[in-house]
Amino acid sequence: MSETGLVAAFTGVRRPFALMEFPVPEAEPGAAVVRITLANVCGSDLHIWRGTYDVSRGNSEPFCLSIGHEMTGVVHELGDGFTADSAGEPLAVGDRVVFQYFVGCGECRSCRRDTTPRCPEGLKYRFPPDQYPHFTAAYGQYYYLRPGQAVFKVPDNVPDELAGPANCALAQVIDGLERGGAGPEDRLVIQGAGGLGLNAIAVARERGVGQVIVVDGIPSRLELALAFGADHVIDLNEFPSAEDRIRRVFELTEGDGADLVMELVGSPRSFPRRSGCWPRAGRCWRSATSTGGRRHVGSLATGSRRQDDHRHDVVPPREPAVGIAAALGIGRQLPLRPGSLPQLSADGDRPGLCRPGHRVGSAGGTAAVGRWL
Repeated sequence: MSETGLVAAFTGVRRPFALMEFPVPEAEPGAAVVRITLANVCGSDLHIWRGTYDVSRGNSEPFCLSIGHEMTGVVHELGDGFTADSAGEPLAVGDRVVFQYFVGCGECRSCRRDTTPRCPEGLKYRFPPDQYPHFTAAYGQYYYLRPGQAVFKVPDNVPDELAGPANCALAQVIDGLERGGAGPEDRLVIQGAGGLGLNAIAVARERGVGQVIVVDGIPSRLELALAFGADHVIDLNEFPSAEDRIRRVFELTEGDGADLVMELVGSPRSFPRRSGCWPRAGRCWRSATSTGGRRHVGSLATGSRRQDDHRHDVVPPREPAVGIAAALGIGRQLPLRPGSLPQLSADGDRPGLCRPGHRVGSAGGTAAVGRWL
């Protein structure tokens, strides 16, 4: 009898997941089978389960769908020719790995421009669990890694609890802050102190951002934001209107306003719609978790807006605003790169983002806990 494994299948809105057992597939040449050791619950997964993010594609309940995208594991089997990870490091059975959950086609314009998260075929291998190879998402005991999927060996001093989110929130905010050019002297406003927001604070501090202001309405999240390195927090309960919050940002920035704004709530209501809402902010990064993959990018100087379906697009830096839509769950996050993991580990004189002994929860959708500066 062949080896088997379990998959937790999504069956419908607010319905229990169904445990289903399937044979573990054999790795074809160039592919690998990974045994999952940790699967996080991302905020997008909660949106799916609650019904605020529709993945039905017109089908009626009960569903039999595979979901989940934040995961780590160990190599269970390597197919012929699979000898190294995407950074060229030798790979063997038993090695700890983290990997992309989408596969670019390699031929479309997005793939040719090295923007594989926008590949329209990126999730074509996300089969329902009752279809071979059965294990195509995080909520299962195994994962079938196809030829061409990015995979990286996890450093020994990076625990699974940190490597898992690196494939989602951390990778996104690293890329967003890089594209936005965040650095010293910048004043950054982060709307939302969930999993993305807390990662953004840590990465902003790593990049030397001059001032970090975080907006949220949940006291425990505001406490975490300060623990992660925020200079100031703005409590929605204390500053209930947009005008109140804008005025407070001006006060905290000596009348200049923000240089960058990261909207990480994922709700259209949280994005400024009136002229001058975040005055003088030249760059904006927006999460589109619960908006069906659409992005809303506006000139923060003029209040103009535009909308399109590109889940990961960047307004050229010469335009008034820089927007990056990172639709969690379906958006095929910004590519996990080798640079995401070293920032989590100590490297010579570089302490990285983690420090033993300081343990806090990443409030919001991500269920992992981490050790952060």
